[in-house]
Amino acid sequence: MSFVNIHDRLPEGFYDAGRDRPFMPLSHYEQNFDLYSREVILVDRRKDEGLDALTLAAQTMVYNWKTLIGSRQGVDDTADVNLQVASLLALFVSFRYGCSDRSSLIQRARKGVSGSNYSNPFVCTCSTGSGEYLMGYAKQNLDMIEDTAFPDICENSFRNMKARINSCIIPIGALQFGLCRHRAILMKYLSDRMDPPVPWELVRGYLDFCPHAWNVVLVKRRGTWVRIVVDACRPHDIREEADPEYFSRYTPLNRIVTPTAVSNTAFAGLFSSILSGEEIEKAAPGSVVLCKFGSVEVAAKVRKLEVCGASWDKVRQFEYNCLAG
Repeated sequence: MSFVNIHDRLPEGFYDAGRDRPFMPLSHYEQNFDLYSREVILVDRRKDEGLDALTLAAQTMVYNWKTLIGSRQGVDDTADVNLQVASLLALFVSFRYGCSDRSSLIQRARKGVSGSNYSNPFVCTCSTGSGEYLMGYAKQNLDMIEDTAFPDICENSFRNMKARINSCIIPIGALQFGLCRHRAILMKYLSDRMDPPVPWELVRGYLDFCPHAWNVVLVKRRGTWVRIVVDACRPHDIREEADPEYFSRYTPLNRIVTPTAVSNTAFAGLFSSILSGEEIEKAAPGSVVLCKFGSVEVAAKVRKLEVCGASWDKVRQFEYNCLAG
């Protein structure tokens, strides 16, 4: 699962096992993966009291905010409201998955308290790339040490929870800490359950060459729909997807992987000329060819990998090398 568009509502019982695993019935993950493997994220409010509490808290928060804004302005600008709700939910999810206690949250939600103290949310890098890269980066930037240590805190928390419930399947509402994948899924889930639902996408790809997940909200500006990147790991920095810095840093998978059948899809024509042209197939690895990137002509360096029989680690390393090179 690498992309969930605005028209797809995350259903109860949705689960995510990671981009590197084949999709199969939930019970099969329990049978085939041990407690040391990457967790399977389960989203099911019917069986998850923590998720139910989070949903109620988020709905109450947004309802109270809309009531306050409506009483002051008396104008309902849907596009502006969607962006503001996206910002509120990003702060809400960031705070909840950084330093909150699930049991106390459930109690507060049951009493109808929204928990609106978002002045200092926990902001993490959620980096999942090379550990050596992270440590080197932290040594160069001392103020980032706390951020780069956060993934280790999360992974330890996941391991403890899997051992406690004796399962690799973790309900998303039971998490005390959350990385980008947990935050992006929860953001999409909550946005689908707002009244009215917020047009959000769940996106997977790379941030600064490291695997990452984030959300995109659609906002209408000057008669045109604009895609806005909302990252719950960086809730204070919301920008347009076309922003030069964000466009170069956030790389969705659908920007570098062409679907098998592109002729009748919205992706046709953007990257198909790069990945499926005959000149690419015939070119030697390491050579540079001229091709089209949308309407722009670019030079592309050819790299090839025989994926049949290749391990996931080898495929992943190949992707990293392509992005970094």
